[in-house]
Amino acid sequence: MATDYKSILEGLQSGLGSSLTAGTTAAATATPSTTSSYSGGGAQSYLDTYNANREQQIRDLYGTSLDRTKQQLQTGYEQSLSAAEQARDKISPQYQESRNDIAAEYERQRRNNNMQATANGLNTGAGSQMQLAQSGVYQSNMSANRKAENEAVGRAEQGIVDLKTNYQNKIAQATADNDYQMAAALLDEYGAQYDRQMAQAAQLAEFGDFSMYASIYGQAAADNMARTWALQNPEVAYAQGKITADEYFNLTGKYPSGYAGGLSALSGLLGGGFGGGGGGGGGYASTGSGNVVNQSVLEGRYEDKNRAAGKESSYTDANGNVKVSQYAR
Repeated sequence: MATDYKSILEGLQSGLGSSLTAGTTAAATATPSTTSSYSGGGAQSYLDTYNANREQQIRDLYGTSLDRTKQQLQTGYEQSLSAAEQARDKISPQYQESRNDIAAEYERQRRNNNMQATANGLNTGAGSQMQLAQSGVYQSNMSANRKAENEAVGRAEQGIVDLKTNYQNKIAQATADNDYQMAAALLDEYGAQYDRQMAQAAQLAEFGDFSMYASIYGQAAADNMARTWALQNPEVAYAQGKITADEYFNLTGKYPSGYAGGLSALSGLLGGGFGGGGGGGGGYASTGSGNVVNQSVLEGRYEDKNRAAGKESSYTDANGNVKVSQYAR
């Protein structure tokens, strides 16, 4: 049973049975195809879809990873921010309590000094001097307290600003790291896509479809591959309808098996039937011009070389051997 090359090619072109394993490489010099009539759009579309899905999966993977990292950073930032704001908000009440203590102490000392002054019979001037000194100490303590409060609140506010800045820097760094890692993964994927494309192109090229090689190397290169492939695979090329019977004859020196057109045409050209002496194309037939030709002409390969001196005719028999017969009038 003859191999159904067309069915095999159609299967490959539709993406069925394709070997798309990452890392599989194919040589760029795979057996080439025949004409510039390519039909591997199905396989190309299938592979393009597969590659696009793989690329999107990588982007989604790193996008999800970045979102998770950002969420973790945001959670940490919000917890730290909440703690910092609570600490800042406690500063003023704490210093207010300290100021209350300072005021209470000042009032207690003022009363004690007044009582002592009265008991000791100190004059009003001396008592006033003592109160003035106490008031100075009180005001100094209160001023120092408020200054310390302001400084503490300022440090707390700066800490909150630093938390935000640090959070933003971490987000930027995480984004940059993720983008770098994703870019590296995509570069690897692009290499794998090239390998898959080359593997698919090589599979199609085995059966005469160079459409993917055309998309990789250009149409001119694919056409050259096609011509080389037709020379190497005339039977497959003819079975796929990529070359005609005459082209098959030009490549092989004989017409395809079962092709009657070539025999009929040659018979008419000769203008007569076969001569005697069969046996693998050993007989002769007249062309009507006096030249003697071998019966192997009818099998497809004949080259007449009448020589001026010897009047000899050369031919190739059915086995591919070149022979010379004397010219006969």
